[in-house]
Amino acid sequence: MKSVIKGKELYNYLEENVKLISDTVKTTIGPRGSNVIVSTMNMPPFITNDGVTIADAISSSDGVSNTILTLIKEAALKTNEDAGDGTTTTIVLLESIFLNGLKEIKNGYNPLKLKQKIDESVKKVIDLLDKESMIANDKDLINLASISANDTETGKLIAEFYLKLKKSKNIKIMESDTLEDHTEKLLGYFIDSNLASPYFLKNKESITINNPNLLIFEKCINDLEDLAIYINDCLNKNTSLIIMADSFSDQVINEILSINDSDIPKIVLINNYEAGINKFAINDDLQALMGVNNNYGTIKKVILDKNNITFIGNNSNILNRKINELKEEIKNETKEYELDLLKNRLSKLENNYGIIYVGGNTTLERRERKMRFDDALCAIYSASDGILMGGGIPYLKISDELNITTSADKIIKEALSSPFKQILENNAINYNEIYNHIKDNNFNIVYNVKNNTFETREETSVIDSKKVLVEALINASSIAGMLLTTTHLIINEEKKFTNSFNEFSEL
Repeated sequence: MKSVIKGKELYNYLEENVKLISDTVKTTIGPRGSNVIVSTMNMPPFITNDGVTIADAISSSDGVSNTILTLIKEAALKTNEDAGDGTTTTIVLLESIFLNGLKEIKNGYNPLKLKQKIDESVKKVIDLLDKESMIANDKDLINLASISANDTETGKLIAEFYLKLKKSKNIKIMESDTLEDHTEKLLGYFIDSNLASPYFLKNKESITINNPNLLIFEKCINDLEDLAIYINDCLNKNTSLIIMADSFSDQVINEILSINDSDIPKIVLINNYEAGINKFAINDDLQALMGVNNNYGTIKKVILDKNNITFIGNNSNILNRKINELKEEIKNETKEYELDLLKNRLSKLENNYGIIYVGGNTTLERRERKMRFDDALCAIYSASDGILMGGGIPYLKISDELNITTSADKIIKEALSSPFKQILENNAINYNEIYNHIKDNNFNIVYNVKNNTFETREETSVIDSKKVLVEALINASSIAGMLLTTTHLIINEEKKFTNSFNEFSEL
């Protein structure tokens, strides 16, 4: 059965659910924001102040409400996807834009015209944010990570490791088996462990093979005859052989396993399940690590374990040339997917890949801390586009300077001050007193809520990524605009026949 919700009833639903998700999420904004307990069906409850996690967990048994909540959450999830942070700010902005926009519509403003004007106003704000942004230095990165993680030591650990890896964006965050946080720089070029058989590990956690020959095929190997010349060469020279191909037949795998009668396998088969550009990248990079321009050569070391296969390459002119080629390609690449792949390859070839292990007393604590580590790392990544003063000050300054020519400008002006107001509200601080002091100083100071001090740009640790502020505003206004221009909602509802069935069965 389908139901159509429209008019005043729809607006009531929209307003109710925007407030529901915002009231839950916005209490977490700022250094002294509160935590939220999240309970789900498939895992134990956990505590977090991560906006996107909280937003994503909110749902309703009512079909209409749940549909609206899903749309609202899209704004937060999109900001997290694009910038890695700023989800709570997005929700705060969205609530203000929607509620004030709804007032204008109820007073007779055309919804489509209003959305168009809101988009124009947002564009003006983004241009002003671009003019305000600055290049981040090393100290800024530490401060940015500390704010995002809400912990100075965490921010310092993450930022310093990022700088140690030459600002590589190939850092994984993983839970540790210990109480302490620690980092690990991964040396070598590694891929997922796609051993053709687990028996190549000889029931060990890992195996290191020194100076093996490496053979790369871009096809499936179904007959041992395809490998005979290479196997005989290695057996005669008493060297190990690593063979990578698209796949191997069971017969080939079993015959090779029968040859490996020592603790260190003489021959190892690896599946390359990648396709297209990814497959080419792995094969091309492994040739560079061997220092050859063909598919067969010697490599310094190969480490096998259940998670990764790591190749330690030979220093050679070919490897250095490949690294320089990748750097040039990165400069000229504009497509996001290809750019990420190129940067990933370069990090592995230059040994700038790492893992940050997050410790804690309990699984619950480690999970909560891991979320904060993830946020901090994403904040650092986004800083490459520039930084601004934090604490909602850039929005607040633009709100004060914005020239009001339309109702949409008024709506955006009000929204821009909402994150700053919410940060102070979460700390029970008087807004007008703080705002007036900042305005008297031409918005060149920031209020540090954590220290209860006013600070200049030069001395403050309270900063924000420009990308986060831009994406938060874009996504908030986009979803708010779609909700404001929605006139009908069609929902499928299941009709329950339980009573009718019971009555029939009693006859």
